[in-house]
Amino acid sequence: MIAVDALGAPNVLGIFMPSPYTSHESEADARGLVQNLGIELHVIPIAATFESYRQSLAPAFGKRSTDLTEENLQARIRGNMLMAMSNKFGHLVLTTGNKSELSVGYSTLYGDMAGGFAVIKDVSKSLVYELARFRNAQGPSLVIPTRTLTRPPTAELKPDQKDEDTLPPYTVLDPILRAYVEEDRSLDEIVAVGFDRATVARVMRMVDSNEFKRRQAPSASRSRLVPLGKTDGCRSQTGTVVLTSNCLWKDGCDPPFLIRGCTHRNLRILSRRERTGFCALRSTSAIERRERMGYDNPPSKPKAYAGTIRIFGV
Repeated sequence: MIAVDALGAPNVLGIFMPSPYTSHESEADARGLVQNLGIELHVIPIAATFESYRQSLAPAFGKRSTDLTEENLQARIRGNMLMAMSNKFGHLVLTTGNKSELSVGYSTLYGDMAGGFAVIKDVSKSLVYELARFRNAQGPSLVIPTRTLTRPPTAELKPDQKDEDTLPPYTVLDPILRAYVEEDRSLDEIVAVGFDRATVARVMRMVDSNEFKRRQAPSASRSRLVPLGKTDGCRSQTGTVVLTSNCLWKDGCDPPFLIRGCTHRNLRILSRRERTGFCALRSTSAIERRERMGYDNPPSKPKAYAGTIRIFGV
């Protein structure tokens, strides 16, 4: 929908890749969306490919039971199909992951994360639904089928799967993520608002342990103060701001530039070993997260300093 609004229907191609677990409702809604948008649709079933993969892997897997491996395998088959279409026709693949999913790692490397641009990477799941309803309200007729917005979210990678099987409800998850990722709040601060401590701690662990995934995600447009992933000239995520421009600072010296447009507090320069070739600043909460995750030799507490630093892209 965003691509059609931006580029026009003739420049957008839809691809529907049903698996053995794809529901009739999903297929009907996909076809309804394509019809409403007026775009071309290719249907590429993956059931036979999925079964071929399973047979090829059976000798290596032995008697191990079906688990997340087979779920991710479906997503990666779809990623291969999309990239094949991109290579053959020169199309840009738009990924579908949102900020809520990417924050907690509810995504598959080389699967639904495969593509060239992540359009809604910086938009929470709750806001995605709000924007969809807003777009439908612009008339003269609905673009997104109503059922798409009322069905429980599901990846349909196994029978009767729902997002809430793995994640807290998005009405709970998104406010916690906003407080932790964007507002840099601590566990106690978020719990004080009224959230369950165990749920908040679990979400924090998911955010911290899935940085490796976010670093491999495609580039994205930015819509929030603290985006996920990389931006031009800097990186700001889960309490961390990184300068990627060349600099001549020496370890232990205060930077002689101005801090602008940055909400992070209690910043310090990381050691040469930590920054691995670039200058970086880290907030107190990020250091606490590093210690909580059990990293060796956690950095010392940040020092206050006079002077200024210029941050590009913030």
